Amino acid sequence: MLQTQIVDASNALPENLVSSKEVEERIRNSGWSYTSFPKGIVEKTSWVINRRYTADNEYPSTLASKACLNIISRNSRRIDLLIFASASQDLIEPATANIIQANTWLTCPTLDIKNACNSVLSALDMADWLIRSWKYENILVCSWETPSKSIRWKLNSKEDFLKSFSWYTLWDAWAALLLSATNDETKWIRFQHFETQGNLWDSITIMGWWAMYPRDADKTYFSSDATKLKSYFENAWWIPFQKGFEATWWKMDDVKKVFIHQVSSSIYKRFMEITWVPKDKVSFILDEYGNTASCWIPLAFSQAKERWEIEDGDKVIFVCYAAWLAYGILFIQI
Repeated sequence: MLQTQIVDASNALPENLVSSKEVEERIRNSGWSYTSFPKGIVEKTSWVINRRYTADNEYPSTLASKACLNIISRNSRRIDLLIFASASQDLIEPATANIIQANTWLTCPTLDIKNACNSVLSALDMADWLIRSWKYENILVCSWETPSKSIRWKLNSKEDFLKSFSWYTLWDAWAALLLSATNDETKWIRFQHFETQGNLWDSITIMGWWAMYPRDADKTYFSSDATKLKSYFENAWWIPFQKGFEATWWKMDDVKKVFIHQVSSSIYKRFMEITWVPKDKVSFILDEYGNTASCWIPLAFSQAKERWEIEDGDKVIFVCYAAWLAYGILFIQI
């Protein structure tokens, strides 16, 4: 039976390193009084010491192309489809994948997938079905997140600060994964499941530049209601794991690593308290790399392979809880 395996992974980070101390200093210099918040609140609350931001002349296509070229240069497989999966994008039109295609000299079909922090998992889900239906043999999925370009630095109130706080933990990063057809039933995507509650769509937004607010510059910044989402997430955290274990008959003891999208220290700690996931199985890189949105899981997975934390044949889980109470989970034998 034809299955899908992940045959290669690549990642990289921009050069510009910014500390939490520098982030707080920039907020103070915005003109709004920051005196009601203690020094060190960003690092203490998030555990993120540093983050990396792209330069003004770097875009999602610029650096995602580098991740793709890393994989193309060391693989002889013909790429049949290129998918750019990210919450970020170069332009409204054309698709960012078109620009990446031009940068990498690929001639295959291309498309963008945009689903907030679940973008990459959604792309892997689609790639799996396209490969198993014999449509394509090799699919290159790449992501480049530039959330730093949507941070509101000029604050006017405490409300602005609270709505923007989650964005101060974000990193820019890029990664790519190559998926290929295989008949090896020891290396394949065993299970995938996605759910979304659309009634929470307005809990995390960047509303500007399109139909609702085409000319309102104030709507081009990130805004979130993390408290509202947290209560919903706590009731949903174990559900995707339960569905996966029932479908695959895996046990937690069988799993080598769990790659869970990490947003902040408080959410990570609460997740560990509520679920049955052992701490030593979770790939924890929040303190090193912050929250890189949809790029987080392929980045963590690629890093784990480079560090020999996972090997061929290991069973791993990708799980992401994203905006609007959307979650996706994949059980994979690599």
